[in-house]
Amino acid sequence: MPMGPIVVHAHYIPPGFLEAVGREPARYGVGLERASDGRMRFLFPGQDGTRPIPPGLLDLEQRVKALDAAGIRHQVVATWMDAVGYALPAEQGARWSRGYNESLAEALRATAAPGRFSGAATVPLQDGARAAAELVHAVQALGLGAVQVGTNVLGRNLDEAGLDPFGKRRRRCGCP
Repeated sequence: MPMGPIVVHAHYIPPGFLEAVGREPARYGVGLERASDGRMRFLFPGQDGTRPIPPGLLDLEQRVKALDAAGIRHQVVATWMDAVGYALPAEQGARWSRGYNESLAEALRATAAPGRFSGAATVPLQDGARAAAELVHAVQALGLGAVQVGTNVLGRNLDEAGLDPFGKRRRRCGCP
């Protein structure tokens, strides 16, 4: 791979994940709404819908063209922070993270530009133990090499006791 800049913070929503949420909204606890312009947004329970998903977050092949034009050789992609799912009940949050991570890994394997992207997992931070388990799965089973987390989960900081199992497990397994 030629030398060049690497982007380590870029958001991506795998189209396969949108399809899965659209097919099984009850499984994830999240709906989808399509606007008149065709763009979709997530409908999380008890919240207003997210902003419409920008089209650029959905297409890795178009992204390769933009990376080439900018002279960027590699990009690390992670979920859009509007779509982390931290407000979901813990079990649904775990399904949400697992579905996203599996869809991300699949999209990265299927891209026509192998080696141009790496994936950062998302984890259900509303439950530290589930977050730790999902991180281990994402790294060991899916090959994702990073994790993206918000700094605040429903008003709780990451160093609070309920989130501590995530931090301890992450450090113990040598995960990112």
